[in-house]
This record gives sequence, structure tokens and C-alpha cells, in this order.
Amino acid sequence: MRTCSYMDPRQRERCTECGMTVDLCQCVEVDDRAHDRVTGDHGRFLREVWNQIGNPPQHDVLERLLNQLGKCALMLVENREHATPSDSEVRQELVKAGVLLTVLAADGTAEYTYPST
Repeated sequence: MRTCSYMDPRQRERCTECGMTVDLCQCVEVDDRAHDRVTGDHGRFLREVWNQIGNPPQHDVLERLLNQLGKCALMLVENREHATPSDSEVRQELVKAGVLLTVLAADGTAEYTYPST
């Protein structure tokens, strides 16, 4: 039985890798490919972001995101030139930016009436 599928809005089972319905999918070793994707660097980053979204900020989301992006940019430049801060510190700040971006995309911000009402 296939573990890497999902139900689309029309209740058709689709492949997580190619998006085709399961009966038309031609992916080879799709379970192994999906496992590699989830356990790789991108999957770990997304899990870290997801785990930190527990108590999302309710206000000033855009300002916090812009501040965090600026902080991340400075840390990336410093990391390249001096190897400080450490890679793990840079990654943690990028996760924080990912959390804020996810909250903004999912919930919007009251200050700028996004999403539109």
C-alpha cells in the first residue's frame, strides 16, 4: 500500500511527488523519495518552523518579519566573512523568520487589513 498520497478537493487520491492521480503516477520508489524529502534539510527546516508556531504573534507581524529578515541578512554576511555567528545561530534566526512569514501568510495582519475583509 502506498503511503505518499493525499486526497485532492475532488476526493481523488494523488501522488505527493508528481501530483498525478495515483493510477496515472509513474514515480519510481515514491515512498523512498518522499521519505528523503521529509528527512532532508528542507523537511527539517519546515518541521522546526511548524514546531515553533505554537503561540503566533498577534500584532506587528509585518514589522517583526522585516526586522527579523534584516537581522538574518546581517548574520549571513557576518557568517560568510568571519564564521561568526555559528551556522546553528543563523539557522535559528531563519526559522524565526519562517515562523513570522508563515503566520503572515496564514493569518494576515490586522494593521494592514490582510487578508481583505
